Amino acid sequence: SSSVRAPERQTGGAAGGGPPGPRSADEIRAAYGRAPLPRRGGGGASEVMGTMEDNRNKLAERGEKLNQIQDKAARMEQDADNFAKLAAKLARDSEKKWWQI
Repeated sequence: SSSVRAPERQTGGAAGGGPPGPRSADEIRAAYGRAPLPRRGGGGASEVMGTMEDNRNKLAERGEKLNQIQDKAARMEQDADNFAKLAAKLARDSEKKWWQI
C-alpha cells in the first residue's frame, strides 16, 4: 500500500543548530516532491499590484454600469406606470359621449 508521508522537518538553520527558519513556497514544494511553479515574466509584487489595480478599476466600472441600469429600469417602470394610467383614463373617457367629458 502506498502512503503519503510528510517530509522530515528541518532541525536547524543554515548551520544546522538553531530552530528552523522560514521556507519559501518552492522549498516546501520541493520537500513534498512537487515541481516549483513556473515564473511568469518575473514582475513579482509590482505585477500583482498592477493586476489588483486593474481588477479594482473593472469592479468600479461594473458598479457604475449596474447603477446606470438600475436607474434606467426605475425610469422605465415609472414610464410604464404612467402609460397604464393614461391608457385606463382614455378607455374610461372613450366610453363617454363627447358631451359627458
